[in-house]
Amino acid sequence: MRIIILVAVIHTIYLGELCYGPYAIRSAAAWATYRSAFVPPVLRSPRRSSLSAESGQLEAASRRDALAFFPAAALAVSNALLLDDAVAVEPPLPSSIKSFRQYAPQLQLSGDFYLFDLAEDIRTSNWDDVLDQFKVSGSARFVSVSRMDRDFFSPMRLLAKSVPEDEGGSDLEQVTERFESSMRRLQSVAKGVGGDVTKELKKEAQDAWESGRQDINTYMRLANQLIAEPAEVAPFTLLPSASDDSPRRDKYIKIKKVLAKCQQGGVGVNVCGDVLKQAMSMDDAA
Repeated sequence: MRIIILVAVIHTIYLGELCYGPYAIRSAAAWATYRSAFVPPVLRSPRRSSLSAESGQLEAASRRDALAFFPAAALAVSNALLLDDAVAVEPPLPSSIKSFRQYAPQLQLSGDFYLFDLAEDIRTSNWDDVLDQFKVSGSARFVSVSRMDRDFFSPMRLLAKSVPEDEGGSDLEQVTERFESSMRRLQSVAKGVGGDVTKELKKEAQDAWESGRQDINTYMRLANQLIAEPAEVAPFTLLPSASDDSPRRDKYIKIKKVLAKCQQGGVGVNVCGDVLKQAMSMDDAA
């Protein structure tokens, strides 16, 4: 379509050259540029008013030369435009890279929550807060999901599905299923706690948490190998076993405070998005 329009425009200008000469273009600078770029040399002499045979032959020759010149000029310009388009348009990103950029920051922040907050709830036997992570609330008009499903299960599944099964996607899905199983064990233990908490129950909850931590790290390591490293994007940071010694604790606390203001509408959307992205690095939060 662009080529057709371009040829039509050039053809119109050509007719203007034959019929009206330089008077069809008011600007002298534009006329000079137009003549040097598009008008064949045989047409660049001033148009004569003589109707002699010689001028008729010249006009006929001019028309023949123009018919040969303008299609070539139109084709050259059109090819240049198409080449510019080909250079300017970047190839689309694979879905796995787009999904990684979309879900990885939230997953990393969720991993910090798992490492610092959830581990602390288990250590202090705060079972109500543990169960709150699995609680699903809803109403006749709105349906919500648990925090565990929203911040862990769902993004892990979606990121896994963005990778072809035979290229590692099935491995990510299997790790996601193992993590969900570990969390069901933790939920079951938290539900069964009543009265005095026995050492056995607490040990079982801690084992379920540790199993889940290893599942998260396996998932993150696989995602780094399959997506982040080949695409040269910021990779996941694995969760250490000793949360108290992690250098991410102070940063996580800062990010939580800013995100709390975001939820209350006290911080701009751009700031909130930038803070979430900082979860993928070890830099201090703003």
